[in-house]
Amino acid sequence: MKQCSGKGIKPRRRKEYSLADIAGGVKRKFGISLAQLRGGNKSEPLSLGRKIITLIAEEYGYKRKEIAEFMEKDPAVVTRYLRERKSLALEMESVMNIPDGGLLALV
Repeated sequence: MKQCSGKGIKPRRRKEYSLADIAGGVKRKFGISLAQLRGGNKSEPLSLGRKIITLIAEEYGYKRKEIAEFMEKDPAVVTRYLRERKSLALEMESVMNIPDGGLLALV
């Protein structure tokens, strides 16, 4: 199991949630649809949503190539998002620990 670098986040089982489930958590928390996340708009809220999905997916054991294909983005973009892990730890935790059951409540 990998340990997330954010405080208070428990170890995650490999691919415990699908990429669609993770995207659903971001939609629930930020109100951003998968279609919007996959689009070309570079607004700050959409960019943040893409980063959060990428970081959480990696915590659950998804490979960068898998994440890039799901997000319909270049793998280099996924690598760039992963470099921002420390600065986004609180946002990751807020999506993974949504009240009423956390991420699991989304499926």
